[in-house]
Amino acid sequence: NTEREVILLRAELKTIPAEDAERRQKIEDKIEEKQMKVVTEMRQVMTDSLKLEFLLQAAISVPLFGSMVYGTFPYINLSWLGLTPQGVKLVFKLFGIWGIWLVT
Repeated sequence: NTEREVILLRAELKTIPAEDAERRQKIEDKIEEKQMKVVTEMRQVMTDSLKLEFLLQAAISVPLFGSMVYGTFPYINLSWLGLTPQGVKLVFKLFGIWGIWLVT
């Protein structure tokens, strides 16, 4: 709605003659005020969604990587890569330690 109001105010500003400086200034001030409101609203929305993303990432990653570190993660068979079960556990343990450090 605010963006629409800015567009309408700009259209109104184009119809006002240059001689009516006082009226033009009032409309330009309204446009500036509405644009600042739009910018503020966009920052709040982006900030809140970004905060939510980071919180969810931390909430999911800590138990996931923690289970890798403590050996409770369901390990997959990587013998086709030439890894033994102990090697797979070591890889997951190292990835769990690195993942907690990286994400949180």
